[in-house]
Amino acid sequence: SNDDDTPQAIDLFFEHGFTFSHFRRLKYLSICDLCSEPLMTLILDQWSSLSNITHLTLAGSYFHSNRLDQQRLIDAIWSLPNLTHCYLHVIFFNDDDSLPLPTVDSSSMKSLSLWGNAYC
Repeated sequence: SNDDDTPQAIDLFFEHGFTFSHFRRLKYLSICDLCSEPLMTLILDQWSSLSNITHLTLAGSYFHSNRLDQQRLIDAIWSLPNLTHCYLHVIFFNDDDSLPLPTVDSSSMKSLSLWGNAYC
């Protein structure tokens, strides 16, 4: 998290040499208040190590990145092979302030909660 109670916790995680590959059996992951495109890129570069994730929360986050990077994030989430529950509270700032639709199918997703932008 990077909220008022845990400032820069996400930065410290990576500064101490941790990577997602250290947590190959991780099933639940919550990333909160992430508002940094460089950190999100770092996380996406390690996303494939999260193949056992079943529950993902990405909350209180916003990104000014380009539409291609936003699409990359959504597709990476939908590509997690064991993801069954996903909660997204993400605001994307782009031309229409909308969530990019995934271009891949999820074979495991059972529950999806979206909060943030006005989705059509």
